[in-house]
Amino acid sequence: MKKYEIIIKDIKKQIKNGILKSGDKLPTEKEYEKIYGVSRITVQTAMQKLKDENIIFRRAGSGSYLADIPMPSSAEKNFITFICYNSVNELMSIIEGANCVIEKNNLYISMKITNGNPDVEHEAVLSSIEKGTRGILIFPTEQEKEKNIMFLQDLVIKKFPIVFIDRNPLKNYCNFVSSNNYMGARLVTEHLIRYGHKNICYINAGVLQPLQDRIRGFHEALRYANLPINKDSVLYIKDPITSQYSDFSDIDSSLVKIFKKENHPTALVCCNDLIALHCIKQLRAMHFKIPEDVSVTGYDNILQAASSSYRLTTIDQDFFGIGHTAATLLLNYIENKQQISNILIDPRLIIRGSTKRL
Repeated sequence: MKKYEIIIKDIKKQIKNGILKSGDKLPTEKEYEKIYGVSRITVQTAMQKLKDENIIFRRAGSGSYLADIPMPSSAEKNFITFICYNSVNELMSIIEGANCVIEKNNLYISMKITNGNPDVEHEAVLSSIEKGTRGILIFPTEQEKEKNIMFLQDLVIKKFPIVFIDRNPLKNYCNFVSSNNYMGARLVTEHLIRYGHKNICYINAGVLQPLQDRIRGFHEALRYANLPINKDSVLYIKDPITSQYSDFSDIDSSLVKIFKKENHPTALVCCNDLIALHCIKQLRAMHFKIPEDVSVTGYDNILQAASSSYRLTTIDQDFFGIGHTAATLLLNYIENKQQISNILIDPRLIIRGSTKRL
């Protein structure tokens, strides 16, 4: 399929599903260039063909508008779509929480995994709408290049029922539910400070907003305790660590450098449990005792964190509550499109044996 045909197909889908209505102004050619990553001539070709089919019309100096065309009847809407960027550990708990609300309203959940591909995400949203979904819960992909941002923003502007989970790529007014990542990182850092630790290093991997919120919580805890914040306070690892098969080599080399120093940290705050568990293994291999020599904390409270080998102090996120709240918010919005909410769910600190008082 040629690139201009993809644009035409998407616009026709949006018309069919009621996202675009007669008289609506279409995005500008420049905006379409950004959305689809194509040239101006490709957009112009698509617009001309739509005009030839009497689907759109143009007003000089104003732009392109949807023509007055009959709208097809929509399919029976008896399901909610859940779109997730990956089969993350917390996914089932989120779905269980959402389903607790959804099934009480005689609906069911249709699941789609995008594997972090913005193109797959885009198609999943359009396909769901085409099939008659009543609304969408979306755990979105990382939008570094803003590939889907304008598309998703258009859905919000047109009041299509959609709730974002964990991250808000639009950075504006929309329905959004997440764990309070700032609070979680602050809680675990304050726990270490109460235990007498002053030389604390934070290990971060990735650039997503929830991770940035955790760094902010870490810094705020240090600032409140009048502890110094410097370039060594946070170890930045570029690539995210999302599974046991991720590349930990940058973390390994950094730990060697950090703990060769005489004045090395007495505690590590890790942005997730996978990193924390790996750090414990590596530090033990370097002949450090946990927690006698170094206290280590994680984030997420994954299953392995509670094992006798690690007994990891960590932050537990209420994933069931996040799913339950997101589904409730979505159904409320379907009934009353004036209601917009940003909701943060408080996490809790789980203290185990990987931290110790100095």
